[in-house]
Amino acid sequence: MIARHLSGEPRAFEELVECFGGPVYAFFQRQGVEPSAAEDLFQETFLRVHRSARRYDPERPFRAWLYTIAHNLLRSHWRARRVRRVLGGWWRRGEGRARDPESDCVPADRRLDARQRVRFIESALQDLPVGQRQALYLARVEGLAVADCARVLGVPVPTAKTWLRRARLALADALERWERGEPKGVEP
Repeated sequence: MIARHLSGEPRAFEELVECFGGPVYAFFQRQGVEPSAAEDLFQETFLRVHRSARRYDPERPFRAWLYTIAHNLLRSHWRARRVRRVLGGWWRRGEGRARDPESDCVPADRRLDARQRVRFIESALQDLPVGQRQALYLARVEGLAVADCARVLGVPVPTAKTWLRRARLALADALERWERGEPKGVEP
């Protein structure tokens, strides 16, 4: 579809969006992005696909390239959201209130523990090797089968299985050490 789009076929990009649009939008929603922001991220993803189509390497899996764009936009979204939270207390204006850990119905000590745990898990995920992190993300967050993860990542199925298993074990070990108060660190 990308090659047809680049050759100027008008319907090719529409077909691409029809084929991959639902999964990309669902990807943003499953990450907890509000519907209006998910729509913006969805549109920006396909805008970047359009702008970068000439740089796409057809030797690489398209889906991996597409999800890389979407994932980078998601990371930017969360980074900007954290900045807004720190700088302006955005939740007081009603944005995202239903999901905010600052909710009045949760005791302060539990909110603090939850925020610390989330920060630790986010950090531990970043400490994983890229392949393990991506395999875990695609399998557990996106719900892709291991064979599909392997296709997206461009590796054999046994490699994807190994990465997924190692990621789970490393995170479980890191979380266990964190709960015991030991120093942070994921052993890949």
